[in-house]
Amino acid sequence: MPARSRPLGLLLIVAYKAIWGILEIAAGVSVGSVPALLQAELVDDPQDQLANWLLAHAPLEPAQLRAATYGLLALGALKLVLAVGIWRRSWLVRDLALVVMGVAGVFAGVALAAHVTPFRLGVVATDLLIVLYLWRFLPRHLPPRPRRVATTPVLL
Repeated sequence: MPARSRPLGLLLIVAYKAIWGILEIAAGVSVGSVPALLQAELVDDPQDQLANWLLAHAPLEPAQLRAATYGLLALGALKLVLAVGIWRRSWLVRDLALVVMGVAGVFAGVALAAHVTPFRLGVVATDLLIVLYLWRFLPRHLPPRPRRVATTPVLL
């Protein structure tokens, strides 16, 4: 295997993170237009049960929409940074990914315990496999970890 080739696991992780990052950024950009779309749907069909239910039950206040927008944009950008950093074989990003995915895994595990769905179970299992790969297998394909230079003050 040439030194610069990337293993299949790394390619799959980068693709997975990049796709989710792009989808979350797209959702963040478009979430602000949801109330206008629902209102337009009700103008066309006042009896639309889904649009009526969403407007009655979903949190569509401007502050909540702004928070959802910023949250989705930040999460999507973070996933794209992780994808690019893993692709570039950065030790710093690998360590950051382990921390971020570990913390997210705790929350995802709690959410899974509260409400089990096949999709949520699949996402949590995939994220756990990614953490395992980043922790145990990816270091074999990274360049040597840079050594820290000890800086001690010089006493005169």
